[in-house]
Amino acid sequence: MRTTDANLGESEAGYRRFELRKQQDHIILCFHDDGKEFGYLRSGVGKTLAPLLAKSYVEFEPIMRTSNSKLAKPAEAMVKVDINVYGPRRAADEVGDALSRGKLWLQKSGHARREVAYDNPHFLPLKVHGIQMQAVQPVNQIANDGLARKKHRKERLRKMVEEVYKSLDNTRHLDMVEGGNRVTRKLLKHQQEALGFMLERESGHINDRYRLWEEVILEDGMKEYRHRITKARAKQDTQPDERGGGILADEMGMGKSLSILALIAKTLDDGNEWAQQHADSAEDKEALKHSRSTLVVVPSALLIDNWMNEIKKHLKGGLEVVKYHGPSRPKDLDTISDSDIVVTTYNTLIAEFLIKSKPSILHRIGWYRVVLDEAHIIRRSATAFYRACDDLHANSRWCLTGTPIQNKLADIGALFAFIRAEPFTRASVFRKWIEIPFEQSLDNSNAVKNRLVLLLEALCLRRTKDAVQLPGLRQRMRTLDFSPAEREQYENTKKTLARTIRQRAGGAEKSSKFGLFQANLQMRLLCNHGTFQKPFSWHSRSPLDEREVVVSALGQTGEITCSVCQLPMPILGSSWLGNGFGAQCAHVLCAECIEESSVSGAGGLMQQCPVCVRWRAQARAGGGGVAIEDMDVAMPDWSAGEVIEDDDDHYFSAQGHSTKMLALVEDVKKDLMTTKSIIFSCWTRTLHLLSKHLDRAGIP
Repeated sequence: MRTTDANLGESEAGYRRFELRKQQDHIILCFHDDGKEFGYLRSGVGKTLAPLLAKSYVEFEPIMRTSNSKLAKPAEAMVKVDINVYGPRRAADEVGDALSRGKLWLQKSGHARREVAYDNPHFLPLKVHGIQMQAVQPVNQIANDGLARKKHRKERLRKMVEEVYKSLDNTRHLDMVEGGNRVTRKLLKHQQEALGFMLERESGHINDRYRLWEEVILEDGMKEYRHRITKARAKQDTQPDERGGGILADEMGMGKSLSILALIAKTLDDGNEWAQQHADSAEDKEALKHSRSTLVVVPSALLIDNWMNEIKKHLKGGLEVVKYHGPSRPKDLDTISDSDIVVTTYNTLIAEFLIKSKPSILHRIGWYRVVLDEAHIIRRSATAFYRACDDLHANSRWCLTGTPIQNKLADIGALFAFIRAEPFTRASVFRKWIEIPFEQSLDNSNAVKNRLVLLLEALCLRRTKDAVQLPGLRQRMRTLDFSPAEREQYENTKKTLARTIRQRAGGAEKSSKFGLFQANLQMRLLCNHGTFQKPFSWHSRSPLDEREVVVSALGQTGEITCSVCQLPMPILGSSWLGNGFGAQCAHVLCAECIEESSVSGAGGLMQQCPVCVRWRAQARAGGGGVAIEDMDVAMPDWSAGEVIEDDDDHYFSAQGHSTKMLALVEDVKKDLMTTKSIIFSCWTRTLHLLSKHLDRAGIP
């Protein structure tokens, strides 16, 4: 017997036994009496059981307890189902091997048929003091198998997504539309095509090849419309309306924000007309305040300023633009609705959405258009974060993201639901036609790829930087040699770190943890800073440096969670690295929580980490142990030892030598008057030291 999950298709009272049946790409559970479908097996379980279902001498008996069936939303629920396996003893090894290959391990059943003898091929027979016993599969082996399955699924998803992107119709003709007289700069070719695509989606004038509903001529000569993926029939005999928004998924740096601003400028008159039509309707007057405005939701306060600057730079004056963020944001409904563009943050949106005593101003407006910047942030559809965005009222909805699929197919499923791509507004439909077939991969491994291609070609525009025709990359690696003083400090530091690791290995105290991550960090910093770096001391570790290296390891698409409000936020564009707290700590805060964390101190108003303040308050009150909040990012331990004041004067020696800094300045000096240089580093500390070297060299 193996306990697994099934996707609940129908609510059923009582303690029931079912039967398994293979149907197209799925393994489904059916009721014995009428054969009616109950649910689907998830993930690789169905793929493993499928070959065994064809064997007449093997019987599967799914069983579900009464308590598991009482669920609020049956269409999208997950329930636990036990599956007993019956067959002749001669088939035990065959069944056991097949299940093992699928990483499924048989366990002792608590409700098997009494008249049948129990024999488990996954147990090893042992004799202890003459008594026959059985040893179960080792727990660590199961854990290792679980990690291997996870890695395999991730790699399989990566390959499939890569194939989907390659299969998209790159020869598709898109109208090239100029931005018009309200846009101050000429759009590049790919931006003109993006504007053409978005106007096509919003107007509904879509090429038949890229519609999701196709015309079918019946035998009697009549015609009907069927969905290309679900094969569902349209309720009307006319072409279903497919206008709305979509997903702009160009790679980073290709000007998605400029394309959106051009769309806004191009459709100002359309927005006015739409808002007026709804304003004249008595029914709409009672419900919402309709507006010609486009609401743009961005991840952080920093990106609000970026958008405001882009608006000033690329659009001509005369537009009503509202910055809806911070304590001074406008609170008047008429002021906000009588605008052309409103820019806010996800944090502001959800903070108002979660106040149940009164409806959010942003949710009382019928927007002509809603745009989500870095839209992959809402990829978890079960969160309040997603609901706050999904509950907005809008004529059309757009998602801007260079990574529509990050970790699983459900990521883009949430985006399809947000833009109202029927029938995929329901998570259960996307799971049935996309996720489950991919997980089970039964009959046709290309089925999911073909369905995703259809969806993306209809609803999403994705181009790589190849479309911009940038010059080719030229990469040059320079190998540098330490000066004698640098080499001596490097070797001494390496010995000290190696000794520290050996001494602290196996320590029971949390404060004793010091591993290769921190050791590697110290050596990398020394390579950058040379003898400006003070000799390593256990008490001089800097939380700032370690936090910054975590960011570097995660990369640009990483995401972290605010330790206060628990909302996810992207790493790039966040201000959490320079949170300005007097005492350094490991807590990650979003911009809004940093702004709200000011408390009175000895010298007036100062900022302190609100999580640390709360912990101290609980400790003083005798609250006992405090549970550390879960974070999406595993952060290193910074609690060990005392941390010195975190500024450059304490960190660097006044005199020193850095071979790397001198070589870098030498590179930048070349063709200084005709070229520009961008220098990246994991650490702001390195950039501070570099700025001093650039100043000395007279390089602005």
